[in-house]
Amino acid sequence: MSRNKMEAYIEMDSRLEDSEISIEEIHRFLEEQGLVYGVDGEVVEQMTTRPDSVNFPLQIAFGKEPQNGKPGKIIFDRSFTMEIEARDKVSFRDIISIPSVTKGERVARVIPPTKGVPGRNVYGEELPAKPGKPQRMRAGKMLPSKLLTAVFILNLQGS
Repeated sequence: MSRNKMEAYIEMDSRLEDSEISIEEIHRFLEEQGLVYGVDGEVVEQMTTRPDSVNFPLQIAFGKEPQNGKPGKIIFDRSFTMEIEARDKVSFRDIISIPSVTKGERVARVIPPTKGVPGRNVYGEELPAKPGKPQRMRAGKMLPSKLLTAVFILNLQGS
């Protein structure tokens, strides 16, 4: 057994080397040990049908790692470019291309974080996944704060 309970190994007892063991006996033994998840059926079959081809200790069960959730994000409907041309004088408008928008127009939408998928160790214990973190954005004077959970809609016309 690995420390994190994600892998289980089996060792052949020297008293059993010459005897035949059935698939059912191996499964019963594993259940008695509490190993109920991720048992590799091919390895069990190989132990019973081709025992001479098996090198012990043998990994017989694998857990499933949890998949953590993905963070939320904000997707803007318009792109902003940041280009600097080689000139002596540069203004803010020369560096950032700011698109013009009209009142009531959607300018961005919020993609919520995902919860993730729990994992399971070889004992069948559930391993919780960490949920993704929400994307934070503060509303300004042109964006009403009540809309920060789904979409951003402009209150005033401007750029």
